[in-house]
Amino acid sequence: MGSASKVKIYGAGGNMIFGQKTRGNGGYFQFDAPVNFNGGLKGMFAPLGRFLFVLKATGNDGNDGLSWATAYKTIGAALAHANKYDTIVIGFGVYDAETLPLNITADGQKILGVMTSGHQWGQPSIKALSTLSIMTTNSPNIGPEIAFLSIYTAGAACGIEVGTTANTWRTHIHDVHFAGYGSGLWGVIMGNTTASGRGHSATIDAPSTIVEDCYFDQWKAGSIHFNCGGGSVVRRCVIVVETALSGINYYTDSTSRPFASILDNKFITLDSTNAVGITVDNTPTAGYLLIDGNHFANFAADDNHAVSKRAGYMGLNYRGVTVVAVS
Repeated sequence: MGSASKVKIYGAGGNMIFGQKTRGNGGYFQFDAPVNFNGGLKGMFAPLGRFLFVLKATGNDGNDGLSWATAYKTIGAALAHANKYDTIVIGFGVYDAETLPLNITADGQKILGVMTSGHQWGQPSIKALSTLSIMTTNSPNIGPEIAFLSIYTAGAACGIEVGTTANTWRTHIHDVHFAGYGSGLWGVIMGNTTASGRGHSATIDAPSTIVEDCYFDQWKAGSIHFNCGGGSVVRRCVIVVETALSGINYYTDSTSRPFASILDNKFITLDSTNAVGITVDNTPTAGYLLIDGNHFANFAADDNHAVSKRAGYMGLNYRGVTVVAVS
């Protein structure tokens, strides 16, 4: 119990926000008076935006989207009205991606599906039949959080592309089911990935992108393709590798910055002859690439089919119950 003291806190505009109150138990200040944020608290708290709601069954794009009762009908309408740090909550239903791509350009937005009890992925699904990707993220400073959704494409396109027109930092994708139905190209593309066939500029990068706790299946080119800046990680995902394809393609060249980690993922394939779990193009020459804790089921006995190149960046990985050798 600390000794009693008094405190006043002022906002950016000079208005007193908290009045004089005494320190409570454990050294924490206890404020009993109403809180006034009119003066601003710049730098003291993380930015908080509004909640905007989308509900296919009863929503209307003419609504204000500020409650379930006044929800938008389409995700595109919510994005059109969303500002920095807003959270878009998507209700139950299967949503046709009416305007492609759904492009996220404001900093710090959250695109969250409603969770269903007992399931990792939310019930809301976004589907498309197009050659355009379902979502793109091009936030200039802080990328979005995208979670609790199912994303389906039956066209020659991608699920989510991070950084298509501008460098995009700190995108967080988790608890999403990506299904390509044998036609979709990639579940997730990150940054400068010209070899993926999407034609991105070499100046585009997607540093600190996190993809975790996701499920990928039936992608025509592969599940994840990336060449990102520092801090990017793919972890704890289940990746079903289709015939003669790779699950993850990590693309490097002489200008790459291979600061990335591929950790604790589960790879499985029915093609025990040709499928590859992780393909590393070229040879990383700077920075680091950590591959550790991954499991590969039903891949060829040749360790190259688990990870194509393993020198200098491999940790402890398993092909079945056999340790994948570091070359």
